[in-house]
Amino acid sequence: MLAKIKTNRETRKVIADCLRKEGLLLSHWLLLGVVATDKRKSMSEIADMLEVKLPLVSRYVKELKSRGLVKVISDDQDKRTKYVIITQEGADLLQKIEPDIKVALKQWLSHIPREHVDIYINVILLLGS
Repeated sequence: MLAKIKTNRETRKVIADCLRKEGLLLSHWLLLGVVATDKRKSMSEIADMLEVKLPLVSRYVKELKSRGLVKVISDDQDKRTKYVIITQEGADLLQKIEPDIKVALKQWLSHIPREHVDIYINVILLLGS
């Protein structure tokens, strides 16, 4: 279990290093990924998916909004409910960053035989299902 935690921490570090070049935090990237998969997500849905408190989501959304990467709209029925939508600029940034992350992860894993990496990935997929 400790090895899994250490691996998770190291993986996050590799990704965070790539994101830092674009001025993003890991949390920003995760949030962009959440809103990129759907047409819109409420702040509460994002908080649940990222397993963080709503004020933290609000802060991240404010930071991403200031960079033009997301926009916020109010629900037509309940103006208290806010939805986050990724902008074209945000989608473009994700498309730009993700190949760099893939390359960095490949380099990080390059000392491990491919068949071992495949086994690890399959185990992770099984744990997530």
